[in-house]
Amino acid sequence: MEGPETDIYVFAAYFDKSASPHGIFTGQKIRQYPIGFGTTTMMKTTYKPELVEMSVEFLKKLGYQGLCDVEFKYDRRDDTYKIIEINPRLGR
Repeated sequence: MEGPETDIYVFAAYFDKSASPHGIFTGQKIRQYPIGFGTTTMMKTTYKPELVEMSVEFLKKLGYQGLCDVEFKYDRRDDTYKIIEINPRLGR
């Protein structure tokens, strides 16, 4: 998907045995290496309630337990966030 690295956002949390989230974090990628595709080297804490709502709703339906990291890319063409990947771990 086209667009700058700053259009990438992350939701991270811990989900307990009842699939309830704790320690919710959302952030915006500022820089990654290698450029264009890589590991986050700088991120800014940015609260995105729409990402929290989408992530929690989806993961609760799965009955998810444990740490989780969901990466989104903001699509300027249709003003929506699209899931890039879901990881059963926290990102860097």
